[in-house]
This record gives sequence, structure tokens and C-alpha cells, in this order.
Amino acid sequence: MAQASGGLRLAVEAQIDAMAPRDRMLLAGLIGFFSIVFVLGLVWLVRGAVDDKAARVRSAKDNLEVIQAMADNYDLAQQKVKRGEERMAQFKGQPASAYLELVARNNGVIDSLTVNQQGSDVVGTMRQTQYRAELKRVPLEQAVNFLHELETSGYPASVTLARFKATGAAGTKVIDLTLELLCYEIEGQ
Repeated sequence: MAQASGGLRLAVEAQIDAMAPRDRMLLAGLIGFFSIVFVLGLVWLVRGAVDDKAARVRSAKDNLEVIQAMADNYDLAQQKVKRGEERMAQFKGQPASAYLELVARNNGVIDSLTVNQQGSDVVGTMRQTQYRAELKRVPLEQAVNFLHELETSGYPASVTLARFKATGAAGTKVIDLTLELLCYEIEGQ
């Protein structure tokens, strides 16, 4: 094999020696031109591969930042849910109707209160129960105090609709108050 490659080299050298000087210059120019094209092509391929890898790294870093932000938001949401569950646990075993009666008693309107459960749905781990509470012919100040205590007490309920109907003269106005409430409890507790 060594003789074959040595013989080939001698044959190529013999061909080059047999060429005219002008043909040797052309051959050298062609070899130089194709060498430069080859090197430039190789550089272009390597640069494209490096740019592709760099773009992938940038994309991965961006994705990592998004994932870290989402993880932080998830942790904050989990803490908020835990605080909400702890707050809801304070009222465990106290039905909304009993709580509404307690608020009405605190504000002196227990005799005017009627409470009816409208329906109940389970959403995820939460039970949402709809109630309708009505206060009939109560003084404005007591109705407002009842509503204020209900909204600010921390009980897991929200007023979804409130209707006020005022009757009576300017100094002796009484209110008919109809509330639709959504009360929450953790299912299974």
C-alpha cells in the first residue's frame, strides 16, 4: 500500500513536471480557489451550528426564567390558598344560616330575617352554597350595619346581589333588604 501511494505521488509529480508553466499556475490557482471555498464553507457550517446552539441556549434560559416566575407565582398562590383554608377552618361546623342569624341578632334584626338555601355546587375541592336572606321592614342604619358586619366578618361568604327597597316617610324610613349570598366550605371537612 505504501508503494502504491508512493507510486501515485510520483505519477502526479511527473504529470505536474510535464505541464507548461502556465498550466501549473492555473492548477495552483484552482487548488487555492477550491481550498478557500472549502475553508469558507466549513466556517459557514460551523458558525451556523454555533449560532443554532446559542439560540437554543437563549431559548432554554428564557424558558427557565418563565418557569421560575411561574414557580414563584405558584408558591404565592399555594400560600394564599393555605391562609384561606385556615381562615375557613375557623368557621367549620357553622352553617351559613346560623351565621346569618348570629349577625342579625348582633344588629337587632333577628325577628325580620328569613334565610333560604337556593342550591349547592362542588367546584374542585370547594362547596359553593347559594342562600337568599331577606330582612323586612328594618331601619336603614340596622340594615347597613347588618350588611357591613356580614361583608367584613371574615366568614367565607360573598354577597352576589343586594336589593334595597325603602318605604316610609323621610324621618322613619324602613328598608326591605334582599341578599343573595355565595358561601364557601372545603369539601370533606
